[in-house]
Amino acid sequence: MHKPSPFAARLTMAIASLVGLFASAYLFYTYVTGAPIACGIVSGCDVVRSSSWATTMGVPRPLLGMLFYTALFGLLVARVATSWRPRLLYRLTMVAAVVGFIESGFLFLIQWLDLKAFCFWCLLSAAAATVIAGAAWFDHLEETRHVAVARELRAYFVALLVFLPIAFFGFVGLVQSKAQGTPEGESINPAPEENEDASATVSSLLLLPKTPVTGSLLSKVLVVEFADFQCPACGAFHPTLTRIRKEYAGKVRFAFRHFPITQIHDRARPAAIAAQCAQEQGKFWEFADAVYADQQKLGDGDLRATALGVGMDGGAYDTCIKDAAIAKVVDESFAQARSLGVQYTPTLIVNRTKVDQAISYEQLKRLIDESLAGTR
Repeated sequence: MHKPSPFAARLTMAIASLVGLFASAYLFYTYVTGAPIACGIVSGCDVVRSSSWATTMGVPRPLLGMLFYTALFGLLVARVATSWRPRLLYRLTMVAAVVGFIESGFLFLIQWLDLKAFCFWCLLSAAAATVIAGAAWFDHLEETRHVAVARELRAYFVALLVFLPIAFFGFVGLVQSKAQGTPEGESINPAPEENEDASATVSSLLLLPKTPVTGSLLSKVLVVEFADFQCPACGAFHPTLTRIRKEYAGKVRFAFRHFPITQIHDRARPAAIAAQCAQEQGKFWEFADAVYADQQKLGDGDLRATALGVGMDGGAYDTCIKDAAIAKVVDESFAQARSLGVQYTPTLIVNRTKVDQAISYEQLKRLIDESLAGTR
């Protein structure tokens, strides 16, 4: 098998660094401005952006990506354009390739295992870093003739010349397409007019870090339920949602958002905190099923018994239930739901269609089918 030449390896690294630079620059723009993100075939860009992993010591990770890819491209140019410390420049290139690969792999695992959501542009950046690391394997320090140096510099220049207009028009197209927005689907029960602005931004706020989510990560249809564990209507509606989740497993993502209405349900918030502790142990859906099966058992002892009944670790549960950070997750979910115009439970959002009451199995199935077909 013919191995790539060092020149081909370096050119591949240069092109990949330009691709990674574009992905990082677009993400940085959306992080700084708060603009909607065009997320391609996946739907987790906003989840990743809203997570604690989006920054490092307060610095947006896309900015670090921009600096990394720019520095790598500069190193490649410097290695053939100057004769200054060639061995040092070579080693810096290799270190950068390894560090970029490790960082991208780490962030991929975070998206997969912790956030359970993927950002298309993060994946593109990770792919660029992976290509760079692979190409670096075939690069090595070598003596080159003047004509070879000129050819390599010319190749970098052509790559940059092609990249700049493509990046410019691509960037403008992405920004304009998201600025225009995606037309809202009609609600079965439309939200009041004063909530129209909140509804327009709902797609960027559906999921928060630690939100219980199940289903295919690649699905373009997301069903989010805002519910209260003490709410009788939520309990009555739960079997319908459970049936739908089973029928559309692998096709649709389902998420649960806490909306405890404490003014009338005094045990709703403690139940939500207990459920979030179940999420910490990977038992949220089992716990929710058990609570809705008997909504009269919402005392502290009842909730602990339910936790043990679904296989949770008692000691970890006891520690979690007192953790202020877990209570904060529930409170933030409630506050952000309010900003979306949620007032009642259960409230469903199917992609961009909000339904503020329990609906029949047939109605919900039709709404999901229309979303899968792209008509909503």
